[in-house]
Amino acid sequence: MGPPPKLRNFDHQMEPYSDVVLVASQEWFHVSKAILCDHSPYFRCLLSNFPRIDEKPVHLLKGVNPADFQKFLEVLHGEPAIFECTIYQILLLAVKFQTYTVIKKCEKFLIHTSMAKLETKLALAQKYDLTELQTHCNEEFQAAFPVREPEIQRKPAIYRNKFTFKYTFEKFDEDCVGGYNVQLGFLWSLNIHRKNDHLRISLCCDKPEPTPYWEVRADFQLVLPGQDEAPVTKGYFRNIDEELKCEELGREIEWEEIADKYPVDGYLTIEARVNVIWIKEVEKKPEIKVEKKSKLITAMKKLLTVGK
Repeated sequence: MGPPPKLRNFDHQMEPYSDVVLVASQEWFHVSKAILCDHSPYFRCLLSNFPRIDEKPVHLLKGVNPADFQKFLEVLHGEPAIFECTIYQILLLAVKFQTYTVIKKCEKFLIHTSMAKLETKLALAQKYDLTELQTHCNEEFQAAFPVREPEIQRKPAIYRNKFTFKYTFEKFDEDCVGGYNVQLGFLWSLNIHRKNDHLRISLCCDKPEPTPYWEVRADFQLVLPGQDEAPVTKGYFRNIDEELKCEELGREIEWEEIADKYPVDGYLTIEARVNVIWIKEVEKKPEIKVEKKSKLITAMKKLLTVGK
């Protein structure tokens, strides 16, 4: 793709209508002193004293590409000469020559028309102090990448902590909770629940303090009377909600098997053998206030008070 076509002439054809000559790399531009000085403090100062040829001021612009200067002058004279292939050069000259009108046109092009990457636009905004463009980029970034609350992720603390506790349920044909046990800052308990001719026996883990995000990795066995072995469950107890609640895992046994084999004197004793592997906590900022406390939290605090 070749260079954009000229939208306005500043060559010798404009000589009768100009009163200033600007030279960029030996290419002459015949322009109006009034227009330059009206839009640019740089040219207003520059054109106050310079050499003359045939009574017309002539000034050499050092380090200026004539093709870029052509497009700059076109924009200064109201032509739609800003494109993706010219925006950077025009903006550079607009800043160099302090032409606020051209700078604002470049800024609007970058905001509303340009397909340049957001990172490129933001870099230009910061480099040339384009406040509207910088605000636009910040809004676009926020829309594309919503700000999330920072999280502090703690690495799992490794444990090799084993403990065992038992609880005897006087009734096991309805929902019951018992056998509270405090280990490693967590409250452990046993739950039973009868449904569809099955008895579900569960190990429950809960956190007493308002730390809403946690996870515990523990292997455990729920052993019934007379059992030497019981299936091992690889447990991941976790809470990722704002309200604290018990997380439980366990096993289901057919009701007839429970009723015939395991009760002793009408009572059902369950033993929990727990092996804690690791504990992980995640604190979320700002701190979340937990208004409702579970019954398990209250029970644990009572246990801690009694133990003191």
